[in-house]
Amino acid sequence: MNHEDQVVEITAAFSGPRPHRFPFGENEDHPECIALKVALQKEIENLCQHGITRFLTGAANGVDAWCALIVLDLIKQGHPIVLIAIVPFKDQDEKWSTDQQARYKTVLSGCNEVITLSEHFYDGCYKVRNQYMIEHAKYLLAVQDHANRPNSGTRQTINANHELKQQGHRRQAHRDKGDQAIQGAHFGGGFDVGFLVDPVKKRFDRLSLCGDKG
Repeated sequence: MNHEDQVVEITAAFSGPRPHRFPFGENEDHPECIALKVALQKEIENLCQHGITRFLTGAANGVDAWCALIVLDLIKQGHPIVLIAIVPFKDQDEKWSTDQQARYKTVLSGCNEVITLSEHFYDGCYKVRNQYMIEHAKYLLAVQDHANRPNSGTRQTINANHELKQQGHRRQAHRDKGDQAIQGAHFGGGFDVGFLVDPVKKRFDRLSLCGDKG
């Protein structure tokens, strides 16, 4: 296994909707939002316990930012992990609210590395960002909308993840007992949280998401 593959083996990426896609919107004090964050923290801690030490965030609002802040908090607690932001284009926060920009700066300033893929916005830049992340991560931790919108960024990321495996860009992973011990969780507000367990069928198991993308 070369160095690049070794790095992929210890890396997880995040994907999920922005706040306006959730029933609670921007209200992060809503019980469903709090429950979702708890589920995300549990899954990230599970990944840490199973040898994942590098985390990739697209640094967007919503799931990306929540996961990033969880990782930063774990780093403050002394966990030997790193956070890397994969930014689709420079100044992506230019049109965000003041609070969103402040959180964005907090995330970027806490990252061990910030990789900016383009100087300017262009059509398809978010898709390129998502593709970069799945090519550089073993695990995809995602929040899946039950509405299954085919054009959503998360759905496109899951599809691209499936295609990557089908094309043979990653070796077929074998599951050992450690992998099988990783469990996902179901979030009741119309979304599932967990690892992509069956890339062929592109589905999530609600309580037994124990897999990687190969």
